[in-house]
Amino acid sequence: MKEFSFKALRAKHVFLILTGITAALGFMAGDSIYLDLGRPLAGIFFGLFLITAVWEKESDLLDEQLGTPTIEVRRNAAEDIAEMELGLEQAHSV
Repeated sequence: MKEFSFKALRAKHVFLILTGITAALGFMAGDSIYLDLGRPLAGIFFGLFLITAVWEKESDLLDEQLGTPTIEVRRNAAEDIAEMELGLEQAHSV
């Protein structure tokens, strides 16, 4: 089982969590105006969740078609560059 990481938490997950919270508040019985706003807000957040889910799939497909490196490849390249710069600094300090 994978360990939870906040780096893996994406916008679509945040919108889905907000959808659940606002829907629960919207279906609670009460005379508060804030509880009455729960259902419309849940609908808005659910719409944003659907948009970000489709957007993520489409951007992955576009990256695959264009041959753009993924985030992991970019991150690894940045780490490699940082290591090379550190090695150059050490070599020049001698």
